Amino acid sequence: MEYEPSYGQCSLQANEDIIFPLIMHDVFPDDGHMDTGFPGMSCGDEPLVHDAFMGLQKSLPSGSTHEYSSQQEILVAIRGELMEENSLADLLLASAKAVETENWHLASTALARLDQLLLGREMDANPLNQLAYYLAQGLRARTNDLGANDVFPVHSMASDGMSAYQMLQELSPYVKFGHFAANQAILEATEGDREVRIVDLDVMEGIQWPPLMVDLASRIGTSLWITALVEAGNVEAVHRTGRRLVEFADSIGLPLRFDCLQVNKEGDLERVEAGEGSLVINCMVNQLQRPSRSFKSLNFLLGGARKLRPKLVVLVEEDLFSFGKGPFKSFVEFFCEALHHFSAIFDSLNCSFVGDYRMGLRLVEREMLGPRIVDSVGKFLKEMEGWGGGFSGLEGFRTIPLSSCNVSQAKFLVGLFGRGYGVQHEKGRLALSWKSRPLTTVSILVPA
Repeated sequence: MEYEPSYGQCSLQANEDIIFPLIMHDVFPDDGHMDTGFPGMSCGDEPLVHDAFMGLQKSLPSGSTHEYSSQQEILVAIRGELMEENSLADLLLASAKAVETENWHLASTALARLDQLLLGREMDANPLNQLAYYLAQGLRARTNDLGANDVFPVHSMASDGMSAYQMLQELSPYVKFGHFAANQAILEATEGDREVRIVDLDVMEGIQWPPLMVDLASRIGTSLWITALVEAGNVEAVHRTGRRLVEFADSIGLPLRFDCLQVNKEGDLERVEAGEGSLVINCMVNQLQRPSRSFKSLNFLLGGARKLRPKLVVLVEEDLFSFGKGPFKSFVEFFCEALHHFSAIFDSLNCSFVGDYRMGLRLVEREMLGPRIVDSVGKFLKEMEGWGGGFSGLEGFRTIPLSSCNVSQAKFLVGLFGRGYGVQHEKGRLALSWKSRPLTTVSILVPA
């Protein structure tokens, strides 16, 4: 029987009287425009960069990027102007345009000027400085120019990764939003099933599952079976996660079977054992707290999972890399969108981590947010091969709206984290937003 969302009782009681306003002004209110990320910056058809740079761009015929090197006098003048520029936004966009046209001299000049500006600023005093640094590092990765890497280094804090994850979970809605919405959809879809069967594409520490297990334990005669898909080198960590989940299940009286399956190619998923209950695919990808996956690997994982004929697929994804979006037309278009997206995340986290938690924010930025920005900008297109029209992993599925119960639960949860955060439900997607800009989205897909 085809699954449609139910409208029964929520697992988390929602207060329908709470209102969650969508605040319609920019992340940085000094600017008068919506969602511009940096004051005075425009990311339309003609990005706002320094007049001299724009003059050079307009003076050249379309497709004549290699003629930059033949216009030495103009190039020297442009480089001189860039070295006098004091706007982080203009320099970032000039760098992005130069990277797109493979004008490495101009890109290096703009990045060098960014280094100079950032060296003279208090990095922790303004999130714009930190965002500019990480974006510049992503651009630098595309130019193979090492530059001044000690401006604000991305330190390796692997030993502190879990504490950063815990702080992100407790002080912001980023983690809980996806977990609660996914779990509610699973509860609704498996109502009446004696066995709930979940294939988890990235179980990590398993933090998503204890709340679901508590709800399932209240259903007499219900058991849970989780199969975690793992990659080479991560098997032991997944086994530790499994042991913790089994111990918790035992403590609440829920029969739980946990196993893992190492997946290297699409055919490996055929080894997933059939269960008695409905099969659910849980896919949480490309989010702040999770390792990046290439679109190629996701394509084959979801393609293989589709052959298992699941009752539903739960997809939680970062809005910047949503499968529902078409491919970006250019690197500059992507860079502007990334700037908007990550500036909203920076702003939201600065409003969530206040007082004594400011040092925790620095850890989250260095351990999670910074590397995500550098990776996203530095690997644009390289890690997105097959995206857009070539993505086939979700063929044969259609998106359905989330239940009113799920939407109410999401609003209640997000309301616990203060003003600025909101919930949007449109086109079948449930989105966590910051000042009207979607950040993380949840989609429920069923066989078409």
